[in-house]
Amino acid sequence: MSSSGYTAKNVLNVQPMDNPGVSINLTISYRDCNSCKVIRHSYIEKGTGCSLWVTGAQLGEEHPCCAYIFELLCGFKKTYQIYDKSCS
Repeated sequence: MSSSGYTAKNVLNVQPMDNPGVSINLTISYRDCNSCKVIRHSYIEKGTGCSLWVTGAQLGEEHPCCAYIFELLCGFKKTYQIYDKSCS
């Protein structure tokens, strides 16, 4: 799917495994295939919720460019780290 005004396929439609009747759109706002993705969540904070995903190979590495783009696109809001190495 594409978000409004775009021709590129930048929207992922996902269904949680524990609730298959629910459909959620995730908009890819920025992508660097080698290191990170900035994703906007339609269901958080009236569509302004964001997440920064990094590849498995990049976990634990610094990502200044990705962090800058995340702050630029998503603003300076409260953040939560959801990856915990001890859970692997």
